[in-house]
Amino acid sequence: KYQAGTFTTVPNTDFFHTIPKSQGVFVCICKHADANGRCWPPYSKIKKFTGIKSDTTVKARIDELVKAGFI
Repeated sequence: KYQAGTFTTVPNTDFFHTIPKSQGVFVCICKHADANGRCWPPYSKIKKFTGIKSDTTVKARIDELVKAGFI
């Protein structure tokens, strides 16, 4: 059953071609967002969810999402 805040839409062409390495981080951030779209998952949670090994890589992926305008 659909619950508010459990889905998001992203234009496929923009998302898949602009930030292919950051998709898992984006999904993790969306998964942890509240009803207002705000979230602050710790890097440890993002690393566990995505399989990323370092905080530096998580930060780089988040910076990439910000630069592309997705977050």
